[in-house]
Amino acid sequence: MMDAYARVIRDVVKPVDGATASIPTTLKNVVRIVEKTVLNVDNPGNCNRVFDVVRGMVECRTMTAVAQVLSNLDANQGIELVRMKDRFLREPSPGGWRDCMVCFVINDDPNKHVCEVQLVHHDLLTARDRKSTRLNSSHLRHL
Repeated sequence: MMDAYARVIRDVVKPVDGATASIPTTLKNVVRIVEKTVLNVDNPGNCNRVFDVVRGMVECRTMTAVAQVLSNLDANQGIELVRMKDRFLREPSPGGWRDCMVCFVINDDPNKHVCEVQLVHHDLLTARDRKSTRLNSSHLRHL
């Protein structure tokens, strides 16, 4: 499954200037999956909202690159898009994070596992990483 996912992501990213893929080599940690299941606000204990067991990130230097990756995902005949969450314009996360989450199934997968790819803008990712580093450093100084 991971190999098929990696192929799909590489195929949609390769022709796009300014886009790079980051794909973990393992599935999401089971502890995090259980946590998300237990904390399901609508139905605690139900894992129907855990879409990112197989996941990755595409970092784009421009919003044009984001649009091109989205277009390539839509045009890919080997997958079926099942969900998109646009947090660039419509609904940023409670912490103010902006990205676009796309969920899909790989047509050849008999189990129809839902995979997720997170499209992020380079500048936002860099700013988040800097903020995280600064917060961690500040916290460590106070220990």
